[in-house]
Amino acid sequence: DLLRDQITFEYDPAWDGVTLEHALTHSMGIKGSVVDVDRDADVYDVVPDLGGDYLRLCMSAGPSAEPGSVRVYTDVPHYLISRVISAKTGMPADEFLRLNITNPMHFQPVAFQRCSAGFTIGSTGSFMTAADVVKLGWLYMNHGVWEGRSLISAEWVSLCESRNFDLAFDEDGFFQKGGMLGQRLVYNRDLRVAAAWHSFEGDMEGLERCIAAVVSE
Repeated sequence: DLLRDQITFEYDPAWDGVTLEHALTHSMGIKGSVVDVDRDADVYDVVPDLGGDYLRLCMSAGPSAEPGSVRVYTDVPHYLISRVISAKTGMPADEFLRLNITNPMHFQPVAFQRCSAGFTIGSTGSFMTAADVVKLGWLYMNHGVWEGRSLISAEWVSLCESRNFDLAFDEDGFFQKGGMLGQRLVYNRDLRVAAAWHSFEGDMEGLERCIAAVVSE
């Protein structure tokens, strides 16, 4: 329903059972991704055939499992959430973030990749310094408050942490948000610490050892 006004094509009615929470938890019932702009060059070949509509591309394959029954990470939810933000605010998601998050938090220049229709991709293409990324960890660690001002609600932070909205909690008490092949943001509310770094590590086991070494220090 949130995207009804933006959907101009026929789609699998299984999508009608998908909620925003399913998207936030990667449990929409999609078992594979039809959109991976970091890896799949053919995405750019397919989109022109669909009238340049990334939304149509994302919804081209309906959920094959009951929404909420299985968790599979794909790029699709991020783009759909971006479109929801645009539907609710009337602006691209990155513009909404600029006005409400990155400018108030004094970020250095940042950039976000957009699709051919001008909507924020969401699943990839955010460009910012690690010194600014760590501010996001500090924001969440302090229940959404930055320099005495509430930028996001404490209720939202609690939902993200308790329902794993792209935040993982480890046995050492750290919440973690990862990026592809090495970007990482961690924070620990008990220790009052947040850390962020950019790196490249193709070996996932090696990456996990690096993360463990950082948080143990």
